Order: sequence, then C-alpha cells, then structure tokens
Amino acid sequence: GLGDADDLCRAGATIAEALIDLDNVYIDMANERDVPDDRYVSHEDLARIHDAIDAADPDRLVTASGVWDGSPEELRGHLETARVDFICPHLPRAANSPERTEQATRDYLATLEQIGHVVPVHYQEPFRRDYSPWQPEADDFLTDLRGAILGGAAGWCLHNGSPRLDYDGPPRSFDLSPGQPRLMEQLDDVEMTVLRQMAEVVAENWEQ
Repeated sequence: GLGDADDLCRAGATIAEALIDLDNVYIDMANERDVPDDRYVSHEDLARIHDAIDAADPDRLVTASGVWDGSPEELRGHLETARVDFICPHLPRAANSPERTEQATRDYLATLEQIGHVVPVHYQEPFRRDYSPWQPEADDFLTDLRGAILGGAAGWCLHNGSPRLDYDGPPRSFDLSPGQPRLMEQLDDVEMTVLRQMAEVVAENWEQ
C-alpha cells in the first residue's frame, strides 16, 4: 500500500493535479476502503484525502469504493464525513449475484432517500472472469447489467483482470505498457461477446 493517510493525501493531490485537464475521470480515494487489512481507510481519513484533492482540483469527482453492507450508518459516513459524490458498492461475486443486482440497487437508493442524501450508484467492479470457482458467462454479465439499469444505477463497468490461480503472465487488462497487447486484445471471447451485446441491453432497458 501507499502507507498512512498523509501518503494518501499527497497521492490524491498529485493525481488530481495530473488530471486537471481531463474532466472525464473520477478518483476512487481508497479501493474497498472498509476491508480490514492494508486497504482499510477510515471515513475521517477519506475526508482528509478529499480535502487534498479539492485543494488541487475542486471540481474533481471523488468516491471511495467498499464491500460495505449499505446500512444508513455506513452511507452517512461516506456522504457526510467523506463527502463522496457517488457510491461504488462492490457486490458479492457468486453464481446468484447477477439476479440480485436489481434489488440490491433499489435497496441502496431507498436507504439513500431514507437518510435524505441521494447520490448516484455506480458499479465499477462487479464480478469478473477467472476470479473464483464460479466462472461467469456472457449471460451472467448481461443479466447483471440489466439489473443495474432496472434498479436505477447510474453506471456499470465490465470488470476484468488477471486469473487468480496458477497464472504468471502480465496483469491482464492492467498492463498497457509498450510491448504489451492493447486492451481489446487482452479480453477473452466471453468478454468480447458481452461488449458486443451491451449496447442492445442498455437500449432495451434504459427507459423501463
């Protein structure tokens, strides 16, 4: 990890300064900030990081992703202390996850309304391939996307990455340095199928 909150503040400010001319990028101040290991960052420290980012670029959108339970207390910490612009919950990754996304999204939005602070819900890191014994197929991704739309989410990302077990190659989809394949060349056949069908799923479900 980067170290303590002071390090994260400096990193946040440095990134914000580097992105000053790019308004289509947001900053996730701490990935899965509530996991009790090296990733853990308190809401109070998130507030400090947010202040550092604001000092460099007050218009930069920020969030802090997590695997949290969506309770009012947790969401208040995100919204009132850390002052995130939107929430990025990382939902469970199991065979029954896609069919649960619509209701999970409605639950998040209902709790946000309950506490009087409604912000967008963005799924930046759903399940992915080669992560666990369950290997999602194209229909799983598209069902998850459909559920996110129907539940009222503002965004959904095709999440991908390196296989977790018995893999010694480059970080798939994360290493785009010279000499490595381009991003689209690193996607597998299932991921490419999802990409080809995503627009149709969005068009069919966006206004429902």
